[in-house]
Amino acid sequence: MKFVEFKLPEDIGTLSSRKYFISSITSDDDGFRIVFKKDNSKEEDDFGVVFDFGYFVEDYRVSREGRRLDHHMSKLPKEWIFVEVEDSEYLKKLNNESDGMLLFIDPDLKHYIAGDDNFSVDIISREEPEVYKEIYN
Repeated sequence: MKFVEFKLPEDIGTLSSRKYFISSITSDDDGFRIVFKKDNSKEEDDFGVVFDFGYFVEDYRVSREGRRLDHHMSKLPKEWIFVEVEDSEYLKKLNNESDGMLLFIDPDLKHYIAGDDNFSVDIISREEPEVYKEIYN
């Protein structure tokens, strides 16, 4: 399994898992979104960083990172909060559980991991997320 840093838009820059936390995870009529907020953010720069997958998510799981046996987030080379996983064991497991139908129907599925110090979110999606700032003031 190899982790590849997800390239964020220039106006967002680099996000550190030490400075940002998962504010919300939403799966509803608008699709699947994860929002990160800056820890101790000042009111004048209060914003969230949204990873919006729309309707392209096939599967996701949320885990308390300290209780996981594989500890994805602790294996990352930097404090990344969002990565793409190449040669994903999780995607292989899901494909095996579907008797190979998952990747037969959609061979372009990718595995992404989002996380902070407390939680890890595995996401299987047909498309990359749209990433943007959501201003709260």
